Amino acid sequence: MDVETGMENLTSVCDGDSTQPRELEQDGLVSRTAFAEKPMRVEYELTEAAYGLLPAFKEILSWSRLYTRLETSQQA
Repeated sequence: MDVETGMENLTSVCDGDSTQPRELEQDGLVSRTAFAEKPMRVEYELTEAAYGLLPAFKEILSWSRLYTRLETSQQA
């Protein structure tokens, strides 16, 4: 899953009781927009700071894929 898909999923499941998106907002990784609608709608968008982390996330993903393959081949 890429980061944008993840944010789309995050937007679709977040409700007023969710704390994790608010923590991401406090950390400066997402911006939050609340719409005065019924039912209330909230959208989250990645900030420049979050996009700056993409290279690190890609490296971690590559490492995890390699590690999973190595672990799987050692168990065979």
